Amino acid sequence: MKKKVDHGSTENSCEYGHVHEETWWEFDARGIPLCKVCDNCQDERLGGYRPDVLEDPSYWSDEPIEAENY
Repeated sequence: MKKKVDHGSTENSCEYGHVHEETWWEFDARGIPLCKVCDNCQDERLGGYRPDVLEDPSYWSDEPIEAENY
C-alpha cells in the first residue's frame, strides 16, 4: 500500500507555518542547518543572515563552531 503524503500537515510546513508548499532546509556555508523554508518565506528568512554566513565557509563567529558526530 502506498503511503499518503499530507502536504497540509505541520510536518511538511515551513517554520513560518505555510502549508501546502514544498519545503526544504537552508544551510549556512559550513553546512549547518539554519531554517526550514518554502518559496513564500525563503528571502525573508535568509535576509536575517549576514551574506558571508551563507557564502563563505570561513565566516567570522564569536563562538567556536565544532563539528557534530551524528
